[in-house]
Amino acid sequence: MTRPTFLALAATNSAQGGVTGAAIGTEVVLDILLPYCRIELIELKTNGLGNLAAVTPLERLRSAVGATIMSVDLLTRLAMRGLQRAKVDYVYFLPAASKMGMMRNAVTVFVVRQLFRNAALVFHIRNGNYFASMTGLMAYLHRYVNKQANNILVLSPSLLPEDPAACGFDLQKVCILPNTIDAALIPEQVPVKPSPPRPLKVLYLSNFIKEKGYLALLEAGEILCQRGMGDQFSFTFRGKWLSAEDRCAFENRAAELSVHGLNVDIGDTVVERCEVQRLHSQHHIFCLPTCYAAEAQPRSILEAMANGCAIVATRYRSIPDQVKSGETGFLIDGQDPHRLADTLQECARADIAGMGQAGAELFQQDFSPQSIKSQLLEALSLQGPMDADLPRGADV
Repeated sequence: MTRPTFLALAATNSAQGGVTGAAIGTEVVLDILLPYCRIELIELKTNGLGNLAAVTPLERLRSAVGATIMSVDLLTRLAMRGLQRAKVDYVYFLPAASKMGMMRNAVTVFVVRQLFRNAALVFHIRNGNYFASMTGLMAYLHRYVNKQANNILVLSPSLLPEDPAACGFDLQKVCILPNTIDAALIPEQVPVKPSPPRPLKVLYLSNFIKEKGYLALLEAGEILCQRGMGDQFSFTFRGKWLSAEDRCAFENRAAELSVHGLNVDIGDTVVERCEVQRLHSQHHIFCLPTCYAAEAQPRSILEAMANGCAIVATRYRSIPDQVKSGETGFLIDGQDPHRLADTLQECARADIAGMGQAGAELFQQDFSPQSIKSQLLEALSLQGPMDADLPRGADV
């Protein structure tokens, strides 16, 4: 029996020059489908964090021109694949949420429908703001794109629009498919953290974007120092910086806290998965006080859960699906440094080790690759692995 062809239009980590959550999420999906489908990949090049770093009009113009060139490149390679006339059964696509991305979505979907008329178009929506309110041309393009999908994979019911019809959204096509992580980050045995911990080691592992909450966490550290509790905590920050100026200013603020006994360790992006796992094993708490617009269901939280960390995060988007406040960690409302400092103080008195173990159990139950696999196969109506030893199809 011939395996169906699954054509993925997606960014990869190699294409973006680093490890990203969306790219890893795509790789996990493709690895699950590999025994069931013949995988073909058209790499979608992106600006990564470049558009966030663009401040001046010239930088914004460069970002827009770059995005246009990359979109043309995608459409060219898509057209070349269509001219091969070989059958495609599924086209997998991660629709973007930005204005530029919305226009690219519409053009890409139109081209796909012309080239692969009988293929099932699979949307995997990973942006928490994909269903944000829109007007005018953007609203029209949004409805058009959503109506074209055959299968729509959404991370959580909490991310669905209040009025699906207004978005051109058919709930009959929706499959709730929670996020998961790659197997390389799942330990054979969950590390047991000491309780009570002294000092309480707190890890921030995400991009250094203000809305992600790294500044709020440092401000919470300043408040803890003012309360005479600096020596009871240790903070570690890892991630990608948007600018050298941001890093320098942050390091200067952090250095002042060492006088009050709070150790702050600052570093860069962590690429090696073994290093990510090592960081989680050495920390008691993973902290992500995010209100980032595109946030949906952070993989970084799942990575920490799998490795036995208690979680402190914001009650935002679908994070409450991941964190049971008072059981696997604590949720706070908004990026209030005082509230965050209060929560970290509460963590110092709580059974953090027990919370971490409970989080690891929740991960295995609801977010492990094994739990996601059956849901994905059911959504795409795939059965029984075929030719499982065959390699993934060649890139286009």
